[in-house]
Amino acid sequence: MTLEKSRLNYPIILQIIIYTDPETGKKYEFLTNNMKLAASTIAAIYKFRWRIELFVKWIKQNLNIISFLGTSKNAVLSQRWVTMCCYLAVSYIIFQTKYARTLQVFTRMNVAIVMDQRRLIYILSFNERSVKKA
Repeated sequence: MTLEKSRLNYPIILQIIIYTDPETGKKYEFLTNNMKLAASTIAAIYKFRWRIELFVKWIKQNLNIISFLGTSKNAVLSQRWVTMCCYLAVSYIIFQTKYARTLQVFTRMNVAIVMDQRRLIYILSFNERSVKKA
């Protein structure tokens, strides 16, 4: 009964793709209406998309972006580019300075002391406890 109702509500033919990740051994099931691409291609697309989702989640959590300032296509794209540039700049600083902590720790410390107008090298020598005390 439920299957027939679902079929009436969504009459397009779908296929289920079952993929086992060779690295983790986890099984994934994907539902798609694309009958032209190979199952391995669809699994690769979903895997890549998941990396993008994790990146967007990281951006929201660490760069404090709750919503977009503008809603037009141009505004959203501009804000995404600025966010990407910020992420890359911070990543580059961490890479060049061989900063021992994570990107997340670095961004959170910067947010905590952003109004103090301190030199970047000073911030890089902080640890999380000293930022909380300052």
